[in-house]
Amino acid sequence: MVLLNTGREMFAFSLFWLTYIVSITEGQQYNLTGSSGFAVLGEAFTWTCDMFIPPNDTASFVKFYRNNVLSVLIGSTGSDCLTQSPNPSYSYTCVSDRAYSLTIPAESMTEFEQGSIWRCEYPIKPRYRSPDITLRIAGQQYNLTGSSGFAVLGEAFTWTCDMFIPPNDTASFVKFYRNNVLSVLIGSTGSDCLTQSPNPSYSYTCVSDRAYSLTIPAESMTEFEQGSIWRCEYPIKPRYRSPDITLRIAGQQYNLTGSSGFAVLGEAFTWTCDMFIPPNDTASFVKFYRNNVLCVLIGSTGSDCLTQSPNPSYSYTCVSDRAYSLTIPAESMTEFEQGSIWRCEYHSKPRYRSPDITLRIAGEQYNLTGSSKFALLGETFTWTCRMFVPTNQTAKAVLFYRNNNLVVAIGHINNDCITQSANIKYTYTCLSDYVYTLTIPAENMTEMEQGSMWRCGYVGNSSYRSSDVMLKIAIDVHNVSFIPSDNPMTIREGTQITIQCAINRNAVPAPNITWYLGFTDITKTAKAVKSYITITGNRTDNTKTLECRATNNEKPSKTASTTLNVEYPPTIYTLPKQDIIEGRNLLVNCTATPGNPSATTFYWTKVENQDFRQNGAILQLYNTQRTSSGTYICTAENIYSNGGKGSDSQSMVVNVLYPPTLSTLSQQDIIEGNDLSLTCTVTPGNPSTTTFYWTKADNQGFRQNGPTLQLYNIQRTSSGTYRCIAENNYSNGERGTASQSMAVNVLYPPNVYTMRQQNKIEGRDLSVTCRATPGNPNSTTFYWTKVDNPGFRQNGSTLQLPNIQRTSSGTYRCTAENNYSNGERGTDSQAMVVNVQYQPTIDRRSLQIVNESEKISLTRDIVSNPVSTVSWYYGTQLLKTQPSVTTATYTIENTTCTDTKNYTLLVSNGIGNTVEALVELIVNCKPTPDISNITLAVTCTTGIEFSTTIIAYPEPQYELQYENGTRNDQMITTITENEVNNFTVQIRQHVVEKSSFGVYYLRASNMFGERTVIVNVIKQRKPDLPRNIEVTCKVTGAIVQWISSFNGGDTQNFTVITLSGHDGTSLYNGLNDMGENEIHVTYVSNLQPSVTYWFSVSAKNSYGSSSSKAISCTTVKEAASSLTAVVAGSVGGSLVLVTIILILLLFVHRRYTCIFKIGNLFIFFTTKQVVHGQFYWPWLT
Repeated sequence: MVLLNTGREMFAFSLFWLTYIVSITEGQQYNLTGSSGFAVLGEAFTWTCDMFIPPNDTASFVKFYRNNVLSVLIGSTGSDCLTQSPNPSYSYTCVSDRAYSLTIPAESMTEFEQGSIWRCEYPIKPRYRSPDITLRIAGQQYNLTGSSGFAVLGEAFTWTCDMFIPPNDTASFVKFYRNNVLSVLIGSTGSDCLTQSPNPSYSYTCVSDRAYSLTIPAESMTEFEQGSIWRCEYPIKPRYRSPDITLRIAGQQYNLTGSSGFAVLGEAFTWTCDMFIPPNDTASFVKFYRNNVLCVLIGSTGSDCLTQSPNPSYSYTCVSDRAYSLTIPAESMTEFEQGSIWRCEYHSKPRYRSPDITLRIAGEQYNLTGSSKFALLGETFTWTCRMFVPTNQTAKAVLFYRNNNLVVAIGHINNDCITQSANIKYTYTCLSDYVYTLTIPAENMTEMEQGSMWRCGYVGNSSYRSSDVMLKIAIDVHNVSFIPSDNPMTIREGTQITIQCAINRNAVPAPNITWYLGFTDITKTAKAVKSYITITGNRTDNTKTLECRATNNEKPSKTASTTLNVEYPPTIYTLPKQDIIEGRNLLVNCTATPGNPSATTFYWTKVENQDFRQNGAILQLYNTQRTSSGTYICTAENIYSNGGKGSDSQSMVVNVLYPPTLSTLSQQDIIEGNDLSLTCTVTPGNPSTTTFYWTKADNQGFRQNGPTLQLYNIQRTSSGTYRCIAENNYSNGERGTASQSMAVNVLYPPNVYTMRQQNKIEGRDLSVTCRATPGNPNSTTFYWTKVDNPGFRQNGSTLQLPNIQRTSSGTYRCTAENNYSNGERGTDSQAMVVNVQYQPTIDRRSLQIVNESEKISLTRDIVSNPVSTVSWYYGTQLLKTQPSVTTATYTIENTTCTDTKNYTLLVSNGIGNTVEALVELIVNCKPTPDISNITLAVTCTTGIEFSTTIIAYPEPQYELQYENGTRNDQMITTITENEVNNFTVQIRQHVVEKSSFGVYYLRASNMFGERTVIVNVIKQRKPDLPRNIEVTCKVTGAIVQWISSFNGGDTQNFTVITLSGHDGTSLYNGLNDMGENEIHVTYVSNLQPSVTYWFSVSAKNSYGSSSSKAISCTTVKEAASSLTAVVAGSVGGSLVLVTIILILLLFVHRRYTCIFKIGNLFIFFTTKQVVHGQFYWPWLT
């Protein structure tokens, strides 16, 4: 090549590397091709994978898969061909660094490979892969065809299965499957068409011994069949089968259309789905799918257009309530959408759907066209490639490929037409910058080019390419013949023969074949492969000419013909039924229309007698007897050319008339209450139609029609003699009659009288006699049983139970029996309850111990009859009553120390005396003192003595210490157990010293915890202030309430001081102390209505007094108040302050003296305490 300039040099450089690099992914798809269209049993077969290396990868490796199982990892590194995990059944080759092959050797090409699915893919990026391809073995596939492309609702539809018998098999049978469920097993053996397990919804036909059909009748062709999947297969070798074919019903498919034939990059594109609502549905909703991924659920309800889960990359519209659209906006119409697969379907029934449609982007595909539809041997042929320059590319050049092998690189550079790597068998032309041709010269247009695959693609990016186009060479039809070649063609009526119109194999294009029978075009009855036709023998086609006419390339037809010789049997005329009276003679003549061949012979047979045969056309029966009745068959025969016989036959019924005969009836012994059903049987007469009825000898009005006497729930009054009468009617109007009598004897048991319940106190005697009315037979025996004791039985009518015990309680049954003639027994029984009553007993249990705060249920089981009423007591306190119980239960949800008690359980049931039991409960608990703070006021001479009560279990340990942890050894402590969980700790000290005053801690503890009592030993003093003063005024009085405080260690009493704000008068009410922290109440009387009073409470002991703050309260106004009192009140109120101050000043000084002796030294302590009033006046602050 001469390089003219830099641009040409760049183009030449790119062409030079075309065979070493792959620029893009060729649509992301690898190419897997077989060495031929079909594999052949016992011959090697090779798969070749043409691949490329994905962007950003460098390794040249592929994986081969068979039925999704890895067969090999193969690739090349430099000059080395490497494999990993190879299946030893196959061999492997590195054809180049972009092509790899897998070969199935001849010895491995068995029926096992039939239908296997193969693919190749890049190892680490499996999205770079070939399509799945199914390996088909020549002659290994059955053909299933429908009677039309689409079924029609309410019209019959037929599937026809063209099959062959596999090697080493002889049976001609196939199975039809619908949705993988067997519909029928059908086949032929000679002239018989056999079916097994047929689905009654369909009908079946043996078209020939190699073709079978299944028909869906018109009434069964409903929407239920829409989308059903069908196949046929050989019964014991299912690998011999047809492909799965989906039945489509016309009008049952949705339509998905694009806004144009091709999308355009950067322009909006719209899919429109035309739908319908399936039967029994009402919602108008569809789903759009892209590459099997849901894009949106869209539909309309009234005027609303609704969407769910929409992909935001697209927009959606309700065009109508039967049409919906999805739009790919201009900004989303990128190369990413190229080749995407779309469909729409009904939202809840996906069988109502559109076909899958692939979106193609205009300008993404090159166009390769031939100079004619077919090439001609010895004449030139030209391929023309129309291309465009992709975005971001500048080179104007294409590559031509033949069978995936590069033929030439051709392009324009500076108006020059440049080629590289050109195959010299062809010539090349640059028609323009965007149109290039490749011409096959006449001398090279040979049969070797037949079926070659061609394409063109862009030189720098192989994803821009044309579709693969096959070159087909036109070859005329020049030889037409029949297989079989018999002339005449003999066929038996009703059988089928498949005839092949054999045409020279190399005829291209495929010939147009027409079939004629006589002057009638029968091409429509031919198979899917028009070169085969099945003819069914029909006598009306005898001597007609069968022709096959074949033509192609607009040439005159070539014809093969033969004459049909249809052999068929003679036809016998119908024979009427023959009625004959027993003892007479019968003569019948059989006539027929001749068949082909016409020579005919006759004979008679009898269906019921295999040995009966009379030759000739006339049946002769003399002195006919009833045994002569039956079906006689006249058969007419002719002999076919192959030695077989054609035959026709007609049956004729001979009916000998005679009366019926009744069978003897025996006496019927039947148990009362059962149903009697007795059939009167006869030996039928002729005519065999017989009428029956029953009568009763002692009841003229009794009659039952029919052969069966039915007496339901028979009673003793039904006994008696019955008669069965049978009749039949002769054709001459006479009647035959027979009768038999029968005795009915109704058996019934005795009837036991009802017995009442027996209540007996334990230890007494029980005697009860059972009585009954006799049955039939009247001999009666008695015995007693007990329901809960299978071993108990007393014979005789009287039950004896002396010194009855509680274990004798229960249900006793008296049974009376008589013996029937059939060996059975008639029985009747009555139950009687024996109730043994006894006083209660309580089970004994030990005391129960529980931890504090736990739940405890105290239970005792009570045995008594009748059941008892129980009462729980603590002392005389009733805690709980439980009527009619067998278990007494008392539950404490949250136990405390105080629940440690001895409870009493009283039980009674009215029998004997009340029973009593002691139930002991102990609660484990930490010590709990009755008071946690003790203030003890003492003098030098009184000594110290106090005690506290502690509840605890077990007994607590205790210790008395000063606040600082030291002990006072002069304190004497003792503990006394009052009850099992109640203790008194007592502290004494006879001499009070200075060090005796202070705060002590009395600690009591056991294993469940510890509590501390704070003891404050102080000197005696005046009482603390009363607190929580409340005053409630009435009309002439007031209620004063307060809570007492510490009394200072000495006995205190209280005084309520009442001062009138009206006249200054004062009242004093005294009250004794009821103890510390107790509520005290007194009533102040003699007050005036509508007057404000001031109240103060004073506590006083021998050490002084303490007064509360004054509280005012106005008494309630009377109905008529005194004006004088109001004026006086206003004047007198000014005296209140002075009066209260004077009263408070009455509290005087008090002197305390305590002498302590230390050694020989006497020390005097003198304390002087002045008690001041605590009265509070709010207006003085």
